[in-house]
Amino acid sequence: MFTGIVEHLVIVKKITEHEKIKQFTIELPEAILQKIKVDDSIAINGVCLTVTNILSNACTVDVTPETLRLTNLNQLKPGDEVNFETSLTLQKSMGGHFVQGHVDTMAEITEIKPEGASARVTFKLDKDFLKYLVYKAFITIDGMSLTVTDVQEETFSVALIPHTLQKTRAHSYEVGVKVNIEVDMMAKQVHHYLENYK
Repeated sequence: MFTGIVEHLVIVKKITEHEKIKQFTIELPEAILQKIKVDDSIAINGVCLTVTNILSNACTVDVTPETLRLTNLNQLKPGDEVNFETSLTLQKSMGGHFVQGHVDTMAEITEIKPEGASARVTFKLDKDFLKYLVYKAFITIDGMSLTVTDVQEETFSVALIPHTLQKTRAHSYEVGVKVNIEVDMMAKQVHHYLENYK
């Protein structure tokens, strides 16, 4: 479980593949390396992954074909920046919302509109997932806990404050980029209940 508050913007150092499993080596600052251990859960672009090894300045995670199919991790290459978050603990501030790290699908950026120092970003999302979104609801984009500012027939929008634009991979967003989407788990549960037990 995570909060959707990105702690660091880190670098993919190396990617190897064996029997359809991709192993990512993620370069990490010393402060993070001291906090994590093998078997811990971490989030990379909002994807919950298990730490498989700790190196002198990095950790490794293994990514299955299912995760590669559903997320933008399959598009990464060495040198790319990714959003990083350690898992939620009782000592950690709950600044965002409950994020499982179970990415539902991807959405494509269709528009980026600067609004002063901030930006309004619009995404095209499959209707199977768009149905869970409402104005002012939570949405997780590449591991970032954000607020839905608009929902249309095929798209939704969020507003990114200057801090988010500077401290996350959102600073490199452009039209056509695909992002990981996890809709609010409570919205999914309520929708499922209403559809099946009304």
